[in-house]
Amino acid sequence: MKAKTNRDVGLIGRQLYSHTSLVRTIEHERMHVMQLQVFGKPKSLEQEGGWERGAYASEDQFLSHFNGRAG
Repeated sequence: MKAKTNRDVGLIGRQLYSHTSLVRTIEHERMHVMQLQVFGKPKSLEQEGGWERGAYASEDQFLSHFNGRAG
């Protein structure tokens, strides 16, 4: 994944994304990349729904780990 830093000074202090929101989004999408690598494309809407539930479920656990509260 590539990220580009937007250095527009007009954005300073606007808090467009919180630290927590960004970490959750990165983990959620990381989980989808892993799912695709292991299983390939989802073969049904039910499987796709399961992947979404799994990605959402991983967010809190990863956030705790990221903040040093793994357990």
